Amino acid sequence: MPMQPELLLGCLSNGDLRLDASDALGYPCVNIVKTWSDRLEVYNGADGDQPKEQVYLFDIPISLEILQKNVYAEYWIESIPKPILNSCLELPSIQLFVLHCVANSRDAADLLLSNPALCYLWAWVNYSYLQSRPGEIDTLLDQLHAKQLNILRQIAPRAPKAAVKLLKRLDVASIDPFRRNALLTILQDATLVLKLSHQQALCFPSLLIADRYSWAVNQRVFGILIRLQRQELRLLDDAIAMSDGRAIQALARCETWPEVVACHDRWAREWNRGRLFEEMLLRDDRGIAIAFPPPPVEPTSDICWLATPDEVMQEGRNLRHCISSYVTKVQRGEYAVYHLREPYNVTIGLRRSALGWQLDQIRGVCNRSPTTEEHSIVDEWLRAKGLSLVFDN
Repeated sequence: MPMQPELLLGCLSNGDLRLDASDALGYPCVNIVKTWSDRLEVYNGADGDQPKEQVYLFDIPISLEILQKNVYAEYWIESIPKPILNSCLELPSIQLFVLHCVANSRDAADLLLSNPALCYLWAWVNYSYLQSRPGEIDTLLDQLHAKQLNILRQIAPRAPKAAVKLLKRLDVASIDPFRRNALLTILQDATLVLKLSHQQALCFPSLLIADRYSWAVNQRVFGILIRLQRQELRLLDDAIAMSDGRAIQALARCETWPEVVACHDRWAREWNRGRLFEEMLLRDDRGIAIAFPPPPVEPTSDICWLATPDEVMQEGRNLRHCISSYVTKVQRGEYAVYHLREPYNVTIGLRRSALGWQLDQIRGVCNRSPTTEEHSIVDEWLRAKGLSLVFDN
């Protein structure tokens, strides 16, 4: 999110808001924002506080929360109907843009109050487009004079009718504005939307979990999964990977987190016996296991690189965890496994991402989390190599 320049706020005698960013920007920049009764029209290039050129509210670099807390904006804020103001304050971003839309369209206002998540999603999809073509906003707002399903299909063409009700139950404040495409994809998955129709209250993270583990929706384990962190979900993914999907039936019956862990551990023990491991290895035309690529980070006297599938398998056996389930990723050059020697005795996993190689996990015996000292040793090693320390333990 771009930094907001410091603004000097004032209130004109007629209640209009005066925003002066001249000192912060180094050149004259004054905006006059009309009150709600004047549809929050905005003018810049003010000369003696007389409006000259009309601009758009969503170009003003200030948040609605800041305006609400400023004494000079009190009259201006009070001109906005309370239900509209409160609904806009719940939105995770582009609050002023949505406020501008509802001030200029009764249909937008009705949509905000009846289905705020749909209103926000529609506005967010059109926000970037209108920044370069602000004059087309009235044409787009006219498209809101339609049933909610038709509005949704403007931005998600294959959305089923049930997706409208799903959005009504969705906590709009929980939506991640940077993952709107993921939400649009979910809304067009008719099977998943139907499964979620039985969920009374929904938040955006729970939709992502439902999309990732659709088999868990409406199972007791679903309530467990939506509360897990990334490292905990890793155990679930590893159990499914090690079992080639056969663990799903048992996982769906789990009612507590310890039961999920126990299911994972059963498959880890089976995996480390070797048969499943051998079946998963990538092999060449002669049936020989494909060798690992060179290590992405040079090892040290304390941190050794596990260079073969057998070494990775033995690491999983010795530390009683499932690092060996990553062996095919290592063969494909997507992952690398290291070992921090005694007295620490932990496994280090690095993953390749769009940003390069990053720290993915540090695990001791039976998936023990690293100590502060162990973490510091790994951090120092990676920092010396200029690697990104993305890690969520």
